[in-house]
Amino acid sequence: MKQLPSIPDAAYAKGVSAPFCGFIGHVAIVAGGANFPDRPLLEGGSKRVYNDIWAYAGSGWERIGFLPDSVAYGATFPVPEGLVLAGGQVDGKPSDKVYLLRLDEGFKAVLDTLPSLPVPAAEAGWSVYDGHLLIAASGSVCCCAVGDYEWRELAAMPEPLVQPVLYACDKGIFLWGGFNPQTLEVCPQGWMLSRDDPDAGWQPAPGVPDGGTFVGATAAVLPDGRLVVAGGVNRDIFARALHNTPEDRIPYLSKEPAEYRFRSSVYVFDGACWSEALQDGAFALAGPGVAAAADGTLLIAGGEVKPGVRSPKIFSIKL
Repeated sequence: MKQLPSIPDAAYAKGVSAPFCGFIGHVAIVAGGANFPDRPLLEGGSKRVYNDIWAYAGSGWERIGFLPDSVAYGATFPVPEGLVLAGGQVDGKPSDKVYLLRLDEGFKAVLDTLPSLPVPAAEAGWSVYDGHLLIAASGSVCCCAVGDYEWRELAAMPEPLVQPVLYACDKGIFLWGGFNPQTLEVCPQGWMLSRDDPDAGWQPAPGVPDGGTFVGATAAVLPDGRLVVAGGVNRDIFARALHNTPEDRIPYLSKEPAEYRFRSSVYVFDGACWSEALQDGAFALAGPGVAAAADGTLLIAGGEVKPGVRSPKIFSIKL
């Protein structure tokens, strides 16, 4: 594990959560994201959302452009031309906008507008498989083919999950919770929509490996097609927090980071079962940026160490 330099910006130096995160070739990209740069959330601080695009090619981070909007909680898809950036939260509302981010000969960001998503998508699950992009948001699983980027709805989600993890492979489409904003319940189970028998609907699949939840986790697809998932909240603590009263707010936000028991394990799923790839307290994060390079290098960028408090640390890991 190697710790990379932090992003050299006064606001970003405090860390961000939920940025766009990916690789264009060997170049790592972190864009957008959100934090509380002026005052902590505990003290009534306001969240700031960013539109900066940062790139790292081995020496230091360089700001190479800006997104059209300040956005966080979006989906990042690696494609041959660069990165597809989809959805996210803009001005506090889910967005349906989609862009292709690529680099010009001068190492600057170029953004092309792509067809919009069928539904607004923030805090979504997303995956890539066999030349297709898939996203789970607003109660639907949607997909498009790389190249034409015309989105269509594949299926309704088994529950209207927020912050799910999505994965597609030869067997079909897998989905894990996430929490249900209508019932305020955390969903630990997994579902699969079979490729061979889609009419059978969503069927039970191997659940979250530690019996917890993937709320606050971020996933990426490795070069060999396996899924890697990093970060996430503690199921029991988060489930109780969903029902907090106003009187519970200050005590809840006043805890030390270790008391929230965010997940410190990084898990890999091969389409049949889960395995623990590594474990380190540095990865006990919610909402980190996660990306996999073509050589298998995993990037874990930012995230929060407790509600409202971000980490500026960025790690490069060879799995």
